[in-house]
Amino acid sequence: MPNRAPGRTRLLQAALAVLLIGLGLGFFLGGYNRQPPAEDPLDKASRAYDKGLYLEAETLYEEYLQKNPSDTRRWQAWNRLLDIVSIIRSDNEKAHMVLEAMSLEFASEPDKVRVVLVKKGDLFQTERRLDQAVETWQKAQRLQPGTAAADPCLLSLRFSAAFTTLGQYDLAQDALRECLGEAKEAACLTRCRFELAQTFVLQDNWPQAAEMLEQVTASGALSGDDRSAASYLLAEAYASQGQVEKARQILKSILTTHPNPKAVQTKLDQLK
Repeated sequence: MPNRAPGRTRLLQAALAVLLIGLGLGFFLGGYNRQPPAEDPLDKASRAYDKGLYLEAETLYEEYLQKNPSDTRRWQAWNRLLDIVSIIRSDNEKAHMVLEAMSLEFASEPDKVRVVLVKKGDLFQTERRLDQAVETWQKAQRLQPGTAAADPCLLSLRFSAAFTTLGQYDLAQDALRECLGEAKEAACLTRCRFELAQTFVLQDNWPQAAEMLEQVTASGALSGDDRSAASYLLAEAYASQGQVEKARQILKSILTTHPNPKAVQTKLDQLK
């Protein structure tokens, strides 16, 4: 009987070769047709923002917010969209719309509502609508107890700036005294004392201005231009009370560090 094994072996080898070729071709075609994974829409928006493509980023953030109602990163997206329309494009009308949408979406989260109210008050302030700014910050202040963001400087300095601009120095001082009663951080305490001293200067209340400024300059919590500015005001306070030599000593100490040394020298010349 003839031996058929060699023929059968060759047949099997040929079939296996065809099968492998087919598998390889299928793998190649499948890999060729496979679509790359979809890009994360928020990452795409953030990349456009980082490149300075703000109009494109604005559109992408809006699309993300429309198409991803349950995504956990919506707070991040809303805030970035707000930055684009309010800070970069100065579109206050749209900024108000964004803030209103944020206040509705996060109404059940007091910490986030407070942040939105602070930003809304800031927007009113840029529009010189100071009464509305103060009213909005007061709403934020009422949400402060029990929240994580309870920085007394955050609102006190805003109230002070608005009341000072309105010429309501007593109200500005009340806000700053409240800050001094609540603040624990040295930087916040010093900033509130410095602002309080400046309201006293505006009222020509030099003794109280000097008292505050002595604490400010002794704290070491101010740096750079702020320290020089506080020292200059303290020198003015001393000079206004007849303590000329003390004023001159302070002015000499900041002659090389003050951002306007000519003003310091002029004041020194006046006190000769």
